Amino acid sequence: MNLGQLQTGGVSVLSLRHPRRFLKGFFACCGAWESSWQGYPLSEQSTIVVKFDPVFFLKTSLTLVSYYHYGLQVGDIQMAIYSYMMGLYYELVCGRSLVTVTEETRETMAHLKAMNCDSQMELLSVLFQSMLNMKGEAEDPLVLKGEAMDETALDPASITSWNDALIIGYKGILNAYCGNHQANAEEILEKMPFVRDEVGANAIIMWLDIYVAVSCLHCARSRGKRSGKYRKHGQNISKTVKAWIAQGCPNFLHLDYLLDAEFAVLKGDFKKACKCYKLSIKIGEKMGRINDAGLASSERLGEYLLEKKDRDGAWKALLRSIEFYKLWASDYKVESVRSTHEEFLRPYRVFQK
Repeated sequence: MNLGQLQTGGVSVLSLRHPRRFLKGFFACCGAWESSWQGYPLSEQSTIVVKFDPVFFLKTSLTLVSYYHYGLQVGDIQMAIYSYMMGLYYELVCGRSLVTVTEETRETMAHLKAMNCDSQMELLSVLFQSMLNMKGEAEDPLVLKGEAMDETALDPASITSWNDALIIGYKGILNAYCGNHQANAEEILEKMPFVRDEVGANAIIMWLDIYVAVSCLHCARSRGKRSGKYRKHGQNISKTVKAWIAQGCPNFLHLDYLLDAEFAVLKGDFKKACKCYKLSIKIGEKMGRINDAGLASSERLGEYLLEKKDRDGAWKALLRSIEFYKLWASDYKVESVRSTHEEFLRPYRVFQK
């Protein structure tokens, strides 16, 4: 497909009021194919990502950014905005340096504002603020309030369902990284059908589902009344991930091992849990998913080892998670791990001095 085909593929005439129709046309123009698995269309757009770049960075996101610039050149603001938004999304979930991506996005937002694209900027603002939160530039990491937007000041009567769905989805990611698993299991899980309906059941929603599933499996450890529901959701998402991998999509391999580790914890299989956590970290690091490697190393493996009284193993895992989060440029996560485990990690600091 070339840019001319994209321009003449019917995408440019779609309204921002119908983002799902836009995305459907966008993927169709990109030569996407779909196959159904438990209600999820599997789009080749997701597998293109690592086929083009098996090690570190998503060239799909670079392609989408090029569509953004092309859209501006030909006056197609809609294509430009959605292309950039999707590229930005891939950069968030795939661990590109938050310093670099936020600086670039800040420039883009200023450019769009100068062109009076305020309404189109609302969609980008949700993702931009999510990145700023993870970077540490928000008073409360779980509230989308800061430089890009203020969710507490939004008028419920005027906010679009699409924008509302994005806020819910990205807060699911923030909850998983911030260890706010109960909120994901109790609140976000109930709203995921709405998010899925608005955003569309494609590779974008799948990442959100995986992070919510991790939270659900964490909450299933309590053996409470809803633990069966949480476990079942985790099983459904795990089956979907494995099906995607079997069909050639390598983007979720490290997260597949992370889910396997969570199930092993629930079964009391210490050896398998540690093995799967470590495989998730190793593969995530190799793929450049340093954000997920940090998640698997800290909140998951490190804290699990602490529960099992393996202090040496937990110490190493937590320290390694800090290094991953430094690479991701997430000052919030670096300080979060340090402050949460301050007493435990203090001997290391003394040794370093």
